[in-house]
Amino acid sequence: MTSKGFTLIEILAAVIIITVLVIAAVPLYEKTIERSRMAEARSMLMELQDAKLFAMTKMELANFDTTDCLPNLAHLHMAHTTVDASNPGVSFSTKNFDYSLYPSGAAANANGVCAVRNGGDYQGAIFYYYRPFGSSSVEFKCSHATDTTICPNIYGLTNTSGIACTACPAS
Repeated sequence: MTSKGFTLIEILAAVIIITVLVIAAVPLYEKTIERSRMAEARSMLMELQDAKLFAMTKMELANFDTTDCLPNLAHLHMAHTTVDASNPGVSFSTKNFDYSLYPSGAAANANGVCAVRNGGDYQGAIFYYYRPFGSSSVEFKCSHATDTTICPNIYGLTNTSGIACTACPAS
């Protein structure tokens, strides 16, 4: 007698194999998604840094610090950003990051820019970007205050302590 169909053992074996594959694939998928978010941050930080350097040149500022705050992000010519109405000229946000013109800390140059991951499993990760005016050298750093394994394991960057994103007082 020939049987048509699958036995219970064959179905269970297939389910187990699929489960193992899913268990192995999901963390890799999540890591890939998070790295793409980091690429978004890096791209926006590069644009923000260039706009900040342009604004500094036009305003004849040698450095940006809390005494040299931009009164409005319009000076950066980045019209596609959404400005926080409660704190204009200081920061803006996207779905995944809060961006600031004012990094601080021992490992950050005040003329750089930074982004803080604002949600998800890796909330609080800070990305810092700095490129001196007229230079091709670039600093791109990652910092996480509570979990030092996030930067190397998820983003492939060394965890750099001493970086923070600060807000410049609104003028």
